[in-house]
Amino acid sequence: MTGGIRFAGAWGGISQIEQARMAKDDAHPLTYRVYFAAMGRANRIGHAEFAEGELRHLLRRPDGTLRSESSISNAIREAKGKRLIHPDSGARCLVLPSHHFQKAGKGSAVCDAHGIRWA
Repeated sequence: MTGGIRFAGAWGGISQIEQARMAKDDAHPLTYRVYFAAMGRANRIGHAEFAEGELRHLLRRPDGTLRSESSISNAIREAKGKRLIHPDSGARCLVLPSHHFQKAGKGSAVCDAHGIRWA
């Protein structure tokens, strides 16, 4: 991304720390927790990378047990269907649409999961 942030219309900021906290909060539906995880971890190109199995740990149940891979996949699919995350998203990298999230300043512009390296 070059040239800074380019939103159409009015826009505001979010706290990525708060979004990451909300991703862990089982009071929210799992689909939205996926979205919060993406928002909390997204880098300058809107990619939120996770290590193998990390998203399952982040989105575990209140008793600490891990959700099945299929329940995580279903939540990712639902988040895609609601246009909360980009269709290229998966458990290793949740991608936010550029019309939805942009970030300037500190942070990487790399995504190993998708093989992207911005200067």
